[in-house]
Amino acid sequence: MSSDLLQATSPCINTGSVSAPNLPATDLDGLPRNFGGGVDMGAYETWLASYGLWFVDTSAGNDTSGTGSPNAPYRTVAKGYAIASNGHKLYIKAGNYGTDKLPALPRMTKSLRLFNWLDTGQARIGKL
Repeated sequence: MSSDLLQATSPCINTGSVSAPNLPATDLDGLPRNFGGGVDMGAYETWLASYGLWFVDTSAGNDTSGTGSPNAPYRTVAKGYAIASNGHKLYIKAGNYGTDKLPALPRMTKSLRLFNWLDTGQARIGKL
């Protein structure tokens, strides 16, 4: 992930043009180009918790110090699920998120969308 991101108060957030010629579907980090209802100016999209997009990475994430952002993802799907609300999205990197690992995934009662983060391969969620 890049460290050249816009600050949360930048006037360049969500002010780019979705009709810009040759606008790629992802930023240079491979993340969706349209976070928060608009395209950011520049090469990277800015993530804010208010967007309802949460990121999970079993190898690089941390459920204690992570924020659920692309730069500080959660380690478990259970943590991402606990933070997310109805209508939110979980981006999950490839890995094994089996129920033999704590915490176990709770019964899903929220309306969430799950995505393979960066198309990195299979993310296995559930019993091994």
